[in-house]
Amino acid sequence: MKIRDNHEKIILSLELGFDSSYEGIKFINLLDWLLTPERG
Repeated sequence: MKIRDNHEKIILSLELGFDSSYEGIKFINLLDWLLTPERG
């Protein structure tokens, strides 16, 4: 089921090695996301 709107969907998780994408939803490690200088 894909969510139909123009906003990026991101799930932040503490699971290591879980960076992936599924039907327009990105799964990103929380610590990686926090330490990345550019978030977008």
